[in-house]
Amino acid sequence: MRIRYQNATIPDEYEEYTFKNFEKREDVHDLMVTKIVEYLKNFPNQRPEPTWKDGKQERFKGPSFGFIATFGEQRIKNIGDPNARNDLKRKHNNYGIGKSHLTISAAKFLLKSGYRVQVVSDPVFIQDLMTAKFNNDKGESFNNILSSVTAYADFVIWDDLGKLKWTEPREDLYYQIFNELYKQGKPVIFSSNEDIETLSDKIGQAAASRLKGMCKGFLYPVEGKDQR
Repeated sequence: MRIRYQNATIPDEYEEYTFKNFEKREDVHDLMVTKIVEYLKNFPNQRPEPTWKDGKQERFKGPSFGFIATFGEQRIKNIGDPNARNDLKRKHNNYGIGKSHLTISAAKFLLKSGYRVQVVSDPVFIQDLMTAKFNNDKGESFNNILSSVTAYADFVIWDDLGKLKWTEPREDLYYQIFNELYKQGKPVIFSSNEDIETLSDKIGQAAASRLKGMCKGFLYPVEGKDQR
């Protein structure tokens, strides 16, 4: 358990996050807790025994899960009128409503249940991969970072997906990652401050389509008051 927890790379600022200390202050919090707990109950309390096919061990597979914005950050930024933009921010806020708290709590639940988990902070992970691409080590650094989600983990917890500005190299990278996870059927539990359309603008339509298909209905637009 200790080794799995260390390998999960949960950020220090999330160390205290659990389901028990999540404060439900409005209806959206009840919805969020209910949906993510229902999702987790679809998986056994203990990591399943490995299965074998044609002499090879099969990977653990399952649907993905996501909390996204009802009205994405990029959509709000594109509003030209400052007053209208501020009104939309107040009406459709999705910051500080507990998305990260609950996804990290899910990571801890899964670790205790015996799964291997990898926690990803979107800006840090993508920037690390982009930097590693230029290392003069024949791709070793890049492949080591990439394999933490595509090879090691049973579950990938992806925080703040779509935070970075769009670039073509980043879009290619997102597609490479999510296409591989899609092919493996590997579950991703993620949060984003974008809605499904603006998320496509940030990570590319192909990657967003893959991710949406992976969720198999476990994709929830949420908004509420900033509790920070």
